[in-house]
Amino acid sequence: MTSEARADVATRGYLVAKERVIGAGFEDEIAWQSSVDPHAVANADFAREAAWVVLSSGMREAVVRRVFPSFSHQLLEFHDLKEVSTHRPYFRSRATKVFAHGGKVDAVLEICGEVDKHGATALVLEALDEGVGVLERLPYIGPATARHLAKNLGLSVAKPDRHLLRIAAALGYVADVDRLCRTISEACGDAVAVIDLVFWRFATIEPAYPRLLRVAQENNAVVHGG
Repeated sequence: MTSEARADVATRGYLVAKERVIGAGFEDEIAWQSSVDPHAVANADFAREAAWVVLSSGMREAVVRRVFPSFSHQLLEFHDLKEVSTHRPYFRSRATKVFAHGGKVDAVLEICGEVDKHGATALVLEALDEGVGVLERLPYIGPATARHLAKNLGLSVAKPDRHLLRIAAALGYVADVDRLCRTISEACGDAVAVIDLVFWRFATIEPAYPRLLRVAQENNAVVHGG
């Protein structure tokens, strides 16, 4: 298959996934990701997204989504990071009553302190200038979670989780999620972060997603006489 044909297959597969995600009622998620401007991330936004990524590490999204509103409430919705940092033992006690993983709670509290100290703008600009790897300096943030956080902050990156890796393989981009998302972005105009989100959400609602994407590939071959 030529690179042009592979790009066409990938784009068709993405459009299949996007249509299914919108039809399942997740259009607001796409709209949110499309609206995130990395140059306009407030301190509360950065801390909230970092907390989400830390809590989500190794856990099902549905579990984190269920407890996250209460967790955020215990930390003042991340709107007063100085207060949270100054009275860390008190807020740790509150947060662990909702989410009983002390290590993750400590990481979130430390990140709140870092954001209060340096500011979200400086942290995001550093990631834009030097690459998302700088986010790995934050506690509980590794190579994959740094990309997850960067994506949620509006940076043009894809996270190589198991779903996206399998989708990339099904669409002819084995182990190259960045190239997959960039190729689709160039073809249809959606941001890389949006494409990542659409594929991830598609995978959560369609257990047979590799097969469905292969159908898109087969349909593409029929259209082009392959």
